[in-house]
Formats: sequence, C-alpha cells, structure tokens
Amino acid sequence: MNFQFEALPQFTPELFVRVTAKNVMKSKHFHKGILQLVQEGAIQYYKTLHTEEVILGAVGQLQFEVFEHRMKNEYNVEVNMEHVGSKVARWIENESDVKESMTGQRSMLVKDRYDNLVFLFENEFALRWFGDKYPDIKLYNLL
Repeated sequence: MNFQFEALPQFTPELFVRVTAKNVMKSKHFHKGILQLVQEGAIQYYKTLHTEEVILGAVGQLQFEVFEHRMKNEYNVEVNMEHVGSKVARWIENESDVKESMTGQRSMLVKDRYDNLVFLFENEFALRWFGDKYPDIKLYNLL
C-alpha cells in the first residue's frame, strides 16, 4: 500500500542571515549540512545572483540557533552568521519581466533553492515603492 502526503506548508521568512563556514576547508561538509537542513524544512535557502553567497531565511531566531547547533554537532562545521536584517520576501510571477536594474539599496534579487527569483525588500515601504514604480511586476508571498 502506497501513501502520499501533501507537502508541508512553507512560510515566507522574515529574518535573514548571510552564512559562511568558519573553516573554508570544511566547505564540502558545510554545503552538505545546509542542503540536508533545507530539505528537512528547518531553514530556507537563497543565494545571491553573481557571487552565490548563501543567505538563509527563517520565520524566527530560534531556527538559526538550531541550524548553528546542528551544523556544529552533526556536520562538524562552525559557521559565521551575519544578520542581514528583517526583510520582506516576494516571489515573482513572471520572471522574464524582471531586470537586475530593478534592485536598489532597499531591495536585493536572489534565487531560492529551486532557482526561482526572489526579491528581498528592506521593509513594507520598499515593497510598496517597488509596486508603485513597477506596477506590471506581479509579486507574491508563500503563505
């Protein structure tokens, strides 16, 4: 008998950190640990477009603390986490309409774990400003 379960809901994160391995020699373990924890749904994974820096998103600070603990104890990797603050994440309905020039000081364009483009806005004001400037770009959040 086969069972099929619906996917767990994925919430739009509100907190973000830029994360790196303290020891670059552990980068293989670092990426393996991140991939595993992302698949489990513990955190959400993003990367910057050109430099491919790892940015993690979470709904609450505790998720980052659990991530850091598990990376150290299960994957033997200590991490540096630099807060990039609270952001408003929005996915893009039609990615072909988006240009990198649409980003600014108050927004960042990244890719999620499925290579979908995502805008990270500094706050709700920046999101509204973007919506006023680019009314044809349709954005959405996860939940």
